[in-house]
Amino acid sequence: MCDQIGRIVRLLDRYPAILTSRLVNKPYIYISYHIITARDFLPTDPLPEFEPVGCFKDKLSDRALPDYYASFRPFIDWHNMNATIRQCALVARDIGYEYFAVQYYGECWSSFDAALTYEKHGVQTNPSKCWANVGAGSTNYVYRFRQVSRVIIS
Repeated sequence: MCDQIGRIVRLLDRYPAILTSRLVNKPYIYISYHIITARDFLPTDPLPEFEPVGCFKDKLSDRALPDYYASFRPFIDWHNMNATIRQCALVARDIGYEYFAVQYYGECWSSFDAALTYEKHGVQTNPSKCWANVGAGSTNYVYRFRQVSRVIIS
């Protein structure tokens, strides 16, 4: 438990607007002295490449990606949804997820076994639920970090 708290405290130091429901049973934590927006670390924080996987249905009673690890809903730039996607990616990378999803325009969802579960409720065929590369309510727009292949020269 101490390790988990330490990891969350380190993430909170880096991302004051991070959300965690697993430890505090609340939808999110705000650190009131400073609120980060996507613009605060877009140009300076390197991020591995990621690619869209697709748009998939979700169920409230049986989440395809059960870890609600962050929410940037209060900070959405409706003219630049890529900023929200990038924020979810940054936090997902720091937690160690290989896959992540954006749901409800600014909520970040994932799990360590997301590769096996993200499509458990099927592809979302309603285009209005997959707007600007983010999912609407009960819809995950899923992304995956690209694997970096290393060539060993001997």
